[in-house]
Amino acid sequence: MLLEKQKTGEKTDYQFGIGGGLVREHDYYRDFKKLEQLMGDNKKVAVFGNSSNQNDFTAIFDNFFLLQCNAETLKKRLNTRTNNEFGKEKM
Repeated sequence: MLLEKQKTGEKTDYQFGIGGGLVREHDYYRDFKKLEQLMGDNKKVAVFGNSSNQNDFTAIFDNFFLLQCNAETLKKRLNTRTNNEFGKEKM
């Protein structure tokens, strides 16, 4: 996953454990060429999450599944998880 700073266009690679400030200041882009390489001839691939350029690579997939939960469930999961601080920062 590639991050691009919204104001300057500066690019950086995603790093696990990044804080909310970095997330709010950047757009997320998937590297289309890298995605194609990773997929190769494999016809059963799952890609999770979304990105600012997801419409650029939707044609290479046959199916899409939207997983979602209601706001109450999401808040509970964020507030009670202990293995990751992502999403816990007050906005």
